[in-house]
Amino acid sequence: MQNTSSNKLWNRNFFNVCFSSFFIFTNFYLLAATMPIYVKRDLSGSATHISLIISLYILGTVLLRPFSGRCTDRFGKRKMSIAFLLLFIGCNLAYFGTDAIVPLLIVRFINGFGFAVTTTSTAALAMDWIPKSRKGEGIGYFSLFMSLAMVIGPALGLFLTNNFEYQVVLRFALGFAILALVFSFFTTEISTQLEKSQQRTVYTGWDKYIERKSLPFSFAGFLLALAYSSLLSYVALYTIELGYPQASMFFFIVLAFLIIIPRPYVGKLFDRKGANALVYPGTIILVIGLIGLALSFNLWTILISAGIIGLGYGAIFPAYQTLSVSAASPQRAGTASATFFLLYDIGIGIGSFVLGIIASIIGYSNMYLTASGIAIISLMTYIIINKKMYRKKNEVK
Repeated sequence: MQNTSSNKLWNRNFFNVCFSSFFIFTNFYLLAATMPIYVKRDLSGSATHISLIISLYILGTVLLRPFSGRCTDRFGKRKMSIAFLLLFIGCNLAYFGTDAIVPLLIVRFINGFGFAVTTTSTAALAMDWIPKSRKGEGIGYFSLFMSLAMVIGPALGLFLTNNFEYQVVLRFALGFAILALVFSFFTTEISTQLEKSQQRTVYTGWDKYIERKSLPFSFAGFLLALAYSSLLSYVALYTIELGYPQASMFFFIVLAFLIIIPRPYVGKLFDRKGANALVYPGTIILVIGLIGLALSFNLWTILISAGIIGLGYGAIFPAYQTLSVSAASPQRAGTASATFFLLYDIGIGIGSFVLGIIASIIGYSNMYLTASGIAIISLMTYIIINKKMYRKKNEVK
């Protein structure tokens, strides 16, 4: 059950779950940006160890993501959020005692479990408190907090790493994890009573873990993630190749701000005009930005491309997420959210690997042209899905 009794969006519970998500992702981005430096500088790790620090965390997330939705729907969003935030905090505490590569890799892998469930449960919990008529706007604001974390986490982490010992970074990370737990603890779940009072549908096989109704738009999100992974993994190497090693930091700052600034209007546009008003222009803008990045020749062209990409991606991502979650019943919100993020995580993982191989063969510039082609395929997939959905609705009528 959703917050349908009132059209008010900014209530105490929605505020709490947004901040819980913000601190989870701030922790994630802070450690993602600094852990490779820690491994190389303090633990004398190799390039393989650095790649494992990243990939094992993603692997842990992907492995538990399908089960996170099922558990969230079955045991309750708030309970699962609190339980796995405790695991999340436990892993952050364990980092203080890991002064060797192997124990650190083990903790990172387990930390991925906590991240998978906490992000799924908080996203599902947020859906409880978003009025149906303002769903696009609500999810837009919720994901805005994730975008803020994408700016604050790496910037703070790199500042602390460059000026203090890494133990200080870990203290901040632990503090963010504890704050996430506090905000989640004071959030109320309102769908439990409805679920207990109604006869539940019995799901078998993969349906226990995957929401079939969410798969089409989640697949479009998967293709979007393939294209977007080119930025997360290779912008820093590309800007070094272009002769601007410091540009990558400014690239992500511009990217994040151009995702954040229009986000409130993006959600309202979704509610008023529908997903087409975001996905069509958003994809065109994203493609232009990726092509611009591929053709960049100085700092200004790199940063302008970042802004254009941010505008496009900032419109498409919340649209796909909203469509995927909205396709399911409220009682399957957790599974629907897990389905979307599972495919998105896989897209980031596969894209990072495949586009890296492509870059090694044809260069980074051509790789970004390839990424723009993948974005076009994502739009074509969305158009096909939309047409099939429209036909089904007409058949029902």
